Amino acid sequence: MATLVPLGSAATFGVLANTAVTNTGPTVVTGDLGVSPAGAVTGFNPPGTVTGTIHVNDAAAAQAQADLLIGYGNALLQPATATVATELGGTTLTPGVYNSLSGTFSLNGPLTLDAQG
Repeated sequence: MATLVPLGSAATFGVLANTAVTNTGPTVVTGDLGVSPAGAVTGFNPPGTVTGTIHVNDAAAAQAQADLLIGYGNALLQPATATVATELGGTTLTPGVYNSLSGTFSLNGPLTLDAQG
């Protein structure tokens, strides 16, 4: 059974990247958006919007990256709770650990992550 992955300060980020985030459409990021240890953020003054704060190579983004690595290590140790199709577009996933038959995922369309409350 999957357990909650500890994300620490990364939990407030809707998007967290290593080098760059580029947006070309009407994307809405709910939460913070961050890039660290270096990089740039483009396309979020419209057409995209961020409901939180944009962090570019600052202390908050660096701490979130460190916390994310801890969470990632924890997630790696958790067993899969379900096998789903490789294409995630048009699907809704509830809390769990997922794998695919092919070992990879693709996203061509909306993916809904339903935390069930």
